[in-house]
Amino acid sequence: MRKMIQPMLLHHAEEDFVLSDAWMLEIKYDGVRAIVDTRDEPIVYTRRGKEITAQFPEISIPKGLLLDGEIVGFEGDGFHRLNWVQRRLGVVNPEKIMERMRKFPITFVAFDYLNNLSLDYENRMVKLDELADKVTISPRHPAKDIDKMWAFIQKSHLEGLVAKRLDSTYVEGTRTYQWRKIKHEKPEYRA
Repeated sequence: MRKMIQPMLLHHAEEDFVLSDAWMLEIKYDGVRAIVDTRDEPIVYTRRGKEITAQFPEISIPKGLLLDGEIVGFEGDGFHRLNWVQRRLGVVNPEKIMERMRKFPITFVAFDYLNNLSLDYENRMVKLDELADKVTISPRHPAKDIDKMWAFIQKSHLEGLVAKRLDSTYVEGTRTYQWRKIKHEKPEYRA
């Protein structure tokens, strides 16, 4: 049996959190965190290690990869529908799985490449970007774009942003200050 990766976790950004060019910004999706592992037989599992491969048969990632991301239900207006994902969890009847797959479509949005955990975030993103024609990848923006990104999440009613240090390494199962969740107050940016 293969070892399941425990995802790296983030901390909330404090009120005095300041962004600099050492940080990259990503959208904080409102979905279910998942690891997709296709190094052997494909398997999808939650951050708590529960296998959910059967519930999401449309998640198709090329063989040989280990990716961290979010299972998201996107409606036509671009809004994230967490309840779409939740309605598919725990369903075991194959006919019901297919019915809900049609009724509540999802996308796996990859935000990290885990095949080589010795790489820092910036270099893992280079590897992830090489998969852009095969995998849906979470867009990233430099920290200097905070005003534009903050306006976008406010207008789109999204959950927030995640700031990640370019030099951060992926530390399994650890809550780290190298990744910060920004939800309620836009941080200051200093070049």
